[in-house]
Amino acid sequence: MIGVPKLQERAIFGILQEYARSGLFNSFTVFSNPILEQIIGSVPIKKYFETINQTIYYSVHYKNLFDHTNPVIGNLTHPSEVQRIRALGRIDPKNLKENWFFDLDASRDVCYYICISKNRLENDGDLHQTIIGQLKKKPRNAFKNVTYAIYESPFETDFGFCVAHTNAIQKTLDKLEQE
Repeated sequence: MIGVPKLQERAIFGILQEYARSGLFNSFTVFSNPILEQIIGSVPIKKYFETINQTIYYSVHYKNLFDHTNPVIGNLTHPSEVQRIRALGRIDPKNLKENWFFDLDASRDVCYYICISKNRLENDGDLHQTIIGQLKKKPRNAFKNVTYAIYESPFETDFGFCVAHTNAIQKTLDKLEQE
């Protein structure tokens, strides 16, 4: 985008974040279509928005499901009330590597939602220690908290999502523009 549409998008992006920070919105979740396209991989032009929107839909769906389901085990905490700007991402449940749908500046709380197949939950005796070991390697400090929850997967495969929260206004919607 260039010209007036670009200026309008930047203004609206900033205004919506300020609404979230002020408490007018409960939260503001940021996604970047170019980043989603990179994560998804090959996206046909005729199915571009359908594919991107489907990825966003499933991510938000599972985030809502996790928020209303008790985990098998975990230590999820709610981020402080001022941290209303957030980004979602996928994680590889084997190593907890994140693929963020938007790279937040100065994330404060990161929550890992890990779905493990029933078979692994019942038979893998080292699973919890492995996950805890991977979480301990995640960057944290006095301002950054890392929490997790493990859920039983409705599928035979493992998958997961992550959510980062911040109170910092994000400068630009598509960080790929800067590269």
